[in-house]
Amino acid sequence: EENAALAHYQPRQMVRQLARAMLEELDFTQEGQHCDRVAANFAEHPQIAIPRIHWRHSSERLLVQEFLPSHTPLERQALIEQGLDPSLLAQRGAQAFIKMLLEDGLFHGDPHPGNLRAMDDNRVGFIDFGMVGRLDERRRLEVMGFMRAMTEGSTEALVAVLIDWSGEQVRDLSAIEQAAREFMGRHGGKALNMSAMIEDFLGLMRAYQLLLPADLLVLFKALITADGVLTRLDPQLDLVATARPAIHKMLKDQFSWKLARRLGLDGLELGRGVAVELPQLTRLLINRLKHGVLDLRLDMPSVERLEKSLRLASTRLSLALLVSALLIAFGPQIDAAGPVWQGLSVVAWLAGVATLGGVLAFVWSLFRRS
Repeated sequence: EENAALAHYQPRQMVRQLARAMLEELDFTQEGQHCDRVAANFAEHPQIAIPRIHWRHSSERLLVQEFLPSHTPLERQALIEQGLDPSLLAQRGAQAFIKMLLEDGLFHGDPHPGNLRAMDDNRVGFIDFGMVGRLDERRRLEVMGFMRAMTEGSTEALVAVLIDWSGEQVRDLSAIEQAAREFMGRHGGKALNMSAMIEDFLGLMRAYQLLLPADLLVLFKALITADGVLTRLDPQLDLVATARPAIHKMLKDQFSWKLARRLGLDGLELGRGVAVELPQLTRLLINRLKHGVLDLRLDMPSVERLEKSLRLASTRLSLALLVSALLIAFGPQIDAAGPVWQGLSVVAWLAGVATLGGVLAFVWSLFRRS
């Protein structure tokens, strides 16, 4: 029983992902490529510094990179004495990390104080990209939905994200909705303690035996680590609230400016599927249908008769088209065949009578069925 309970959490998949991450960290060319990609993503952001890689002197076992003169972002007072603004550093670091998550889909997987640097002119440096996380567009939208749910205190949005992440594991959706309401009551719509919030969220997932996608484990770990560093610089910083501008930008990018103008930012997330805000019941119904958690039973005693009628109708239509084609092709020959009466051949008269009889029979069958 213990093995079966453990198998639910897919330990082999977790170990495989950990092994991949360790192998990537042991290959310095991978780390250098990650660094180059992140540097390209921040090419237009001079307040963020990413070290340049000297590829001529680098290999799988040696990585030579630019040195960033900087300070460890641990003590506010020490930074102030260096002429730096800890709150501005925290804000820029948070904005950069949110950009990595929601815009770029490639983020620093271990932003501890040794890898997050405070530089002159209040620039923020990121070093050591041996561990990174990746989010595809769909996952970025889901993470955006999670953050938006937390900043706006939306239980319905949180339920939607839980269903997206859990998929077929959801069986008792009413229990999930209740858990989401309780969770949102504890954390939603206020300044968030990131570590406490994520710990509570993971507890909720375990309590209802919901499996969090493996790539999100790296994300949550990175969020907790980054939040711990940044809140030491600015205890008032709310990392999730900092994501609001990035969320709005991401929503705008999903739609034309005309649609954004008509619906407004608050309606854009749901406006991907519909043009107006749906009631809670409708949204939950859509989620149930989307993930196959709605038990739908239909009782149609007349379905066999309907199928028979449709088959008969299609047969009649096919026969009518065939007869029409034959009449068009052989009409002149029929008109010229046999003796003539009143200007038409007897064969043509017989064909006309048969056609009229067929039309009357068809009309009579319609009235009889109605």
